[in-house]
Amino acid sequence: MACVFVVGIITQPTAGTDLAKYGFSSINADYVKWLEASGARVVPVPFDAPSSVLADTFGYINGLVYPGGGLLRLSCTRT
Repeated sequence: MACVFVVGIITQPTAGTDLAKYGFSSINADYVKWLEASGARVVPVPFDAPSSVLADTFGYINGLVYPGGGLLRLSCTRT
């Protein structure tokens, strides 16, 4: 029997973005596709979930992805 990993992804709030018309939070599809390509099952974990829900969720997932990070532009000079 094959082992299937269940990985949670923290949702990101959509307030103040173009995605707000679709709901209060979202997950970038690239994270989901990346995990599913490795054979994992993905579970959304709401960013604003109460601690009791988080404790329950963390009891049955094998890992958690914290999405984010922005484009960092560095200026470099050659000497």
